[in-house]
Amino acid sequence: MSKLKLLLKTYFQSCIEAFRHKEGLTQESMAEKLFISTRSYIDLEHGKSCCSSLTLMFFLGSLSDEECLQFIHDFKKKLACK
Repeated sequence: MSKLKLLLKTYFQSCIEAFRHKEGLTQESMAEKLFISTRSYIDLEHGKSCCSSLTLMFFLGSLSDEECLQFIHDFKKKLACK
């Protein structure tokens, strides 16, 4: 796996788990929000797989505008440190 893909996987993993806990969602309800199976969501949250572009877009769509901008800003900072 490329370093950039691994960076995205790790970052996305931490963001979806933090979002799920902040919103008080179960893994099942988070999977529904992202239009994926519960098993696929669990694999994402545990770092066993990386998100698809569609899953990433559904996640960004569930964030407020400010949260979405913060997500992108924080990822850009991680890229710069790479």
